[in-house]
Amino acid sequence: MDCPLCGAENLLGARLCVACGANMLSAPPPQWAGGDATLTQAPFSEMPTESKLPRVAAEMLNVPAPPAEPARDPAAEGAPIQAVCRVCWQGFDRRSEEAGTPICPDCSQFAPTGGGDAGTNDVQFHPATQEQEGVDPRAGGAIRKKSATVRRSSLRAGPIVAVTCLTACLLCLAVVMYVRREKDPAAEFMANVKLEEGSFVVAPSKVGVVRLEATLNVALQHELVRASFSSRLDEVLNVQQRSVQTCDVAWSRDDPRGIVMDSAVECRVAAQTGSDGGDDAREAKLYPWEGFVERTQLIIPPGACAQRTDGEPTICGRDVTPCLTVREIGAPAGVVAPGTSWKSPVTLPFLVGRNGGLRAAVFPCDVTYHGRIVQNGIHCQLFVLAGSAPSRVAEVVEDMNRGAGNVRGVLFFETKTGLLFQARLTADVSAWLEKGRVEDRVHVEGTLDIVRR
Repeated sequence: MDCPLCGAENLLGARLCVACGANMLSAPPPQWAGGDATLTQAPFSEMPTESKLPRVAAEMLNVPAPPAEPARDPAAEGAPIQAVCRVCWQGFDRRSEEAGTPICPDCSQFAPTGGGDAGTNDVQFHPATQEQEGVDPRAGGAIRKKSATVRRSSLRAGPIVAVTCLTACLLCLAVVMYVRREKDPAAEFMANVKLEEGSFVVAPSKVGVVRLEATLNVALQHELVRASFSSRLDEVLNVQQRSVQTCDVAWSRDDPRGIVMDSAVECRVAAQTGSDGGDDAREAKLYPWEGFVERTQLIIPPGACAQRTDGEPTICGRDVTPCLTVREIGAPAGVVAPGTSWKSPVTLPFLVGRNGGLRAAVFPCDVTYHGRIVQNGIHCQLFVLAGSAPSRVAEVVEDMNRGAGNVRGVLFFETKTGLLFQARLTADVSAWLEKGRVEDRVHVEGTLDIVRR
């Protein structure tokens, strides 16, 4: 719609003219084109303005028109001019001497007070845009007098979040360590142990055959540095393996060198999964004694471990069951009181080579006698074993110069014969090659369960 005063084009329904700032709602009422009964409204462009009204009235009454008054200039008279604020689009009275873009007084106070941002410019938003501190929206955006604000020192949110996360991580680690903490393997048997003195002898029965079944469940891992410039170890082998060794032993004869026993051994892999060099390891030939079947004779000399009569070295876990008699754990002669401990090397198949094959190694152990207990109707003597990694790893695993780890176990030996009746052993052992940095590492973790069938 056009402004009735200056004729400038405005939006439909505008209250104020964007050009002259006049109030378009105060325009004179519409005039009719003429005729006594004709109520047709004249075009808006033909409607008389304030300056034309006296002349039109004179023409209608056929009287001389008064002289036309000169047009009034409100700016020349110093009167306020209606203008539209270019920020909030609200009408206001602007002084005639003001020039430039019309901005109402309410919006002017949000602008910087100097050039640029005047050095210090407290940024505020106009009340029409959003609520802010110190502005009363019910008062049309009028700014209330700010009250003095007392700032109190407090912790920032960042440190609080960091401390909370650290506490949560420590609690999770504590839970994991509690679940995985080392437990006494003999704790569940202590309630039934009789604290009686014991004497340890090896006297196998001359009648019958004793069958021992050893089940070894282990996780085998091999890592190495693939390139000289690499800074981390790459995994080349990760296998979970379960192998079974069945050993039948029976008394053969007494010899001046010791007790001779007939032995029949069979070794096999029961299950195997994992990856070997990126390939499926289910069919990989990693177990070194797969399909080993042999009949031989063992001799148990006084105060020594079982040996082969043909002079060949005995491999623990292949030719003979680990801890076959109390001689393998260094049981002392004479009468021993409950709680007595001693140190003894014990041979166990708890190391692995670079090719993933198991190796038998000598572990320095502390052995403790706890007393007597009845297991499945058999009177047994209970021993607890605690050992560490082999002192000479390089003799077992090629070129490895460092070793760490531990073995734990509980063993039951038949009181009359001194032969192993039941055992539960756990191991977590690593060996690695270190030359300023770790270049090659193998790791074994698992359990060995031995039962008499």
